[in-house]
Formats: sequence, structure tokens, C-alpha cells
Amino acid sequence: MQTHRNPHSRHDRSGKIRRRLLIGLTLLLICAGVGGGIVYSYRDDGVVDAITRKPLVGEFVNEIVERGDVESSSNTEVRCEIASAEGVRILDIVAEGTYVKEGDIVVQLDDSTIKKDLSAQKIAVNTTEAAYAKAKNDLDAATIARQEYELGTFVQEEQKLQSELFVAEENSRRAENFFAHSQKLASRGYITDTQLESDKFAVQKFGKDLEAAQTKLKVIRDYTKPKTMKKHDSDIKTAEAAVASEKSKHEIELEKLASLEAQLAKCVIKAPSAGQVVYNNPNRWRDDDFVIRKGNRVRERQVIIKLPEAGKMQVKAKIGEARVNRVKPGMAATVRIEALRGVELKGSVQTVNAYASDENWFNPNTKEYDAIIVLDSPPSTLKPGMSSQVSIRVETLQNVLQVPIQTVVERGGKHYSIVRLSTGKLELRELLIGSINDKFIVVKDGLTANDDVLMNPRAHLTRVGLPEADPATESPKSTDESKPASPASPTRETAA
Repeated sequence: MQTHRNPHSRHDRSGKIRRRLLIGLTLLLICAGVGGGIVYSYRDDGVVDAITRKPLVGEFVNEIVERGDVESSSNTEVRCEIASAEGVRILDIVAEGTYVKEGDIVVQLDDSTIKKDLSAQKIAVNTTEAAYAKAKNDLDAATIARQEYELGTFVQEEQKLQSELFVAEENSRRAENFFAHSQKLASRGYITDTQLESDKFAVQKFGKDLEAAQTKLKVIRDYTKPKTMKKHDSDIKTAEAAVASEKSKHEIELEKLASLEAQLAKCVIKAPSAGQVVYNNPNRWRDDDFVIRKGNRVRERQVIIKLPEAGKMQVKAKIGEARVNRVKPGMAATVRIEALRGVELKGSVQTVNAYASDENWFNPNTKEYDAIIVLDSPPSTLKPGMSSQVSIRVETLQNVLQVPIQTVVERGGKHYSIVRLSTGKLELRELLIGSINDKFIVVKDGLTANDDVLMNPRAHLTRVGLPEADPATESPKSTDESKPASPASPTRETAA
């Protein structure tokens, strides 16, 4: 029987052999490289060959780099003017980025609650209107009653009493004349004493009637009329107060009705000017009930959309708490728009807020301050809401000695660099440093422009007598008290 060998098994064995040879060769090369490097760096004669660089003398620029958003410096704001403690829902809203003309409908708010309140308010207005009309009628009636008494009832009663007084006076006069005639007749004996006494009694009776008529007339004039007039005046004043009260109530209800009608009209919001619609969402990643979108609620006086004016663009940058004291109005700034590749815009800092922004609510321990950057010549392609990177020049020094930041080592609050002498040996130098950016450190003392400074000093610390330290604790700090150094953070600050 003839046996056939599998060609695939031979191929696998040969592949494994080749891989083992490659691995062994790679390890051999690594060992040789390490060994060669050690020999290269540490020679028996004490001379060290290492990468060095001479300090740079020239302009030192320190810039703060922060994120920012493009916005218009002149915005027409469209606000919610519906008074509601719980807010009002957006039934419809134009899409963001839409160009609208003046008078176009941009937002439709929910008006169902207002319509319900409006119906109830109309009933309240009708009720107060009826009460107001009744109060006015009562006032008119009280006024007429006063006039009726003063010019009618009182005059009639006065005339009646005057008539009675006239009759009483006439009767009294006649009785007196008749009594006088009777006295003459009695003196001659023509009438008896009894008849004379009767005539005398008549004089007394009609005299009493005259006094009674005079008293009645005096009472109605001096007492009844003033008392009745006072009562009518009181009724009129009471009716006037009632009219004023009902009028105020009616006016209040009318104002409520007018307010509800105005609120109903404000549920349809029209564009006050032409422009491109931008939703007022400072934190667009938030997902709560008050983010501007269809179906969500908006509060009273909340800005719903903005209509920015083209050609007046600025950038609002967020400055960290550690750097905000270094940013001042008037400082030059460079803005790079993420959507416009390769375009750098020049501008300057206009304002820096004195208080931290509350937009970073998810991390209240991180404080950020808004800084407004005014652009010199914004392009027409710049749109509100575009993300940008803002570089603010906070410090510029001329003709200063500076070295790369990796050439400086900190130990015990002091800063050192390692210099290679002309003989090839190493020398430790203590430095007096100044300002720092993410690439360079200003050296005030300890180095010259002709020194060869090691780029990797940490690899030679033991040779110059410096102990090793935790790299996490090493951070060169400025000794310039007038201008504190910024942290070496390439993600936050960039050298020019």
C-alpha cells in the first residue's frame, strides 16, 4: 500500500520555523540596540554623547486656547410672552436654519388653556357689567329722590302748612275783632256774660291754632327738611361708592379679558425682522423638557429663537477659572473655525464676565467664564452656532532666553537643567525661570545662549547627583511673581 503525505502539514511546519527564526532575530537586534545605546551613552572616559539643544533667544508668546461658539453680536430675540407657572408647550416651530421674512409665523404655542380661561372670563365680565349697571341705576334713583323731596315733596308740605298758617291767622284775627265787638255790646248790655266768655274762648282757640301752624312750618323748615336731605345725601354717597366699586371690579375683569385676548394672540409668534432662525439652546446636548423643540415647554420671558444680523459675528469663549484672571479686554485673539478648514480669523477680547456661567450645570465644581471675542472681518460663510478654537495672547516677551520645557527638571521647589560642556562631560545648572507655555520656559538666570542643554535630562540625573522623583510631582513653575505661570497643558494653551 502506498502512503500519501499531506502537503499542508509540511507547509505549516515550515511556517512555524520561519516565525521562530524571525522572533529570535528581532530579540537579538533589540538586545544589541540596548547594549549599543548603553555603551554609546556611558563610556568609560566620562564623556557623554546625548541630544542637546541651545537655548533660544527671541520672542516668547503665551496663549490661552479655549473652545468657543460663534454668535451674532446683534440678535433679534423672539421670547415666550405667555404668563404660565408651568410653561406652555410648543405646538409648531420652524426648522432651525430657516430664513424667514418679517411677519412670517415662526412659533405656534398651545392656546387651549387660554381659550378655556377666556370663556370663563367673559362670563365674569358680564356679571360685573350687570352689577355695575345696577349700581349706576341705584345712584340715579337716589339722586332723583333727593331732587323729588327738595323740589317737590318738601315744597308741597311747606305750601300746605303755609295755607294752614294763613287760615289760622285769619281765624285768629276775626276772633279777636269779634271779641272786641262783643265787649262793646256787653258794656251796653246787649249780650250776656256767657256769650262774651264764648267769644273770648274763640280768640284763645284760634290763637292756639295759629301757634300750631307756625310750629309745623318751623319744624318742617328747620328740622324735617335738613334731616331728609341728609338721608338722601347719604343714600347718594352710598350709591356713588357702590358705583365706584362695581366699576373697579368691572374694569379689572375687562383688563383680565384684554390680557387673555392678548395672550391668545401671542400664541402665534411672528418674526419681528428677517433673518435665519437659531434655536436658543445654550446646552444643545441636554435632554430636558425646556430644550427648544416641538412638543417641549417654554417659560415666560424665555428666548425661543434668535434672528442674528448677518455681518455682525462674534465668538463667545469659555475661560477656565484658573486662567480667567489673565484674560483682559483688548487682548489679541486668533479664532479657528472647525467648519472652515485652514481659515484663521483675527479679533480681540471685548469683555470678560465677572461671574461664572451657569451653563456647566452638570459639573458645578468646574467654573467657566464667558469672554466675548469681536472678529475684525468675519467672512460671509460664518454661521451662528459654529464651533471654534480661540487662542488669546495673554503675554508677549521680546528677546528672552527660553528652553524647551522637557529640558527642565524640578526637585525640592528648585529647577535644574543639565548642560554638556565642551569636554563632553555633564554639568548641573540651577535655573531661575519665568513664564511658561506648553513648549518653552523663560530662563532668567542659570543658562546662556551658547550652552548645550540636554533634551533628556531625566536619563542622566544620577550622573549629576540629582535623585529620581515621581514624575507626577514634577511641574516647572514660574518664579515671576508679577505674572504667574500657566500650567503646562498642550490641550489648553499653545505657543505661537
